[in-house]
Amino acid sequence: MAKESTKSTSKTKSNAAVTSAVQSLVDLLSSGDESILTQVLCEEPVHNAAVVISSFSCEKAAFLMSKLPEKFRSQIALEIARGERILLDSLQIILSDIKKKVDELASRNYVYLGGSDFITSVLMKMKGSVPEEILNTIKTSDSDVYSELSKKMFVFEDITMLDDRSVQKVLRETDMQDLSRALKLADTKVQEKIFVNMSKRAASMLKEDMEFMGPIRKKDALESQKKMISIIARLEETGEIVIPSSGDEEIFC
Repeated sequence: MAKESTKSTSKTKSNAAVTSAVQSLVDLLSSGDESILTQVLCEEPVHNAAVVISSFSCEKAAFLMSKLPEKFRSQIALEIARGERILLDSLQIILSDIKKKVDELASRNYVYLGGSDFITSVLMKMKGSVPEEILNTIKTSDSDVYSELSKKMFVFEDITMLDDRSVQKVLRETDMQDLSRALKLADTKVQEKIFVNMSKRAASMLKEDMEFMGPIRKKDALESQKKMISIIARLEETGEIVIPSSGDEEIFC
């Protein structure tokens, strides 16, 4: 009887320890600073990371997994899907270890370097072909970071995502010379998006301007594209147009 009582007490303590560790990690997510936990998890074996994420609610688990590198979260999903059973004591050890590492990391003094939102704003304000060159370099070095930046940045080719009314508003505020230069470097889809939102006469004149303009420097074309992107950003900021992303639901006007 005494042995059973001891086992019951031990199990109760283990449950309490697990609950405490999980709650601490959930509190960290709720505070909006998931970067510490994701950093710790990325340095853990897939099994341990899967154990931690499985301890959260579906909503918290989904949020955290979305912050992890694509390949790593796919491995975690596979590990969880296999449905392995784990001893309560092992769960306690893993969670306590993760919590300890998180606490140690959180206690250090850091200066946040700004992240993807900051560098996106910086790139959007840079002139010429420099942003494109930087993005291309990032693409070859870290495809995950490149993917995140690409989603945040509006590039000239994204004009094709705008609805016709938005394109027409942009055109009304765009200098025709800038438009001609911008389209010289654009692909056919972008050009057609512009042409169909102009009167036949205006589109015909624009095509003639582009033809008679002859070859232009890439730097000049990119500069004109940046001007149009600035107009688009301003119109979105004032609520006059909406810029959809690839993950957005359908927009009803």
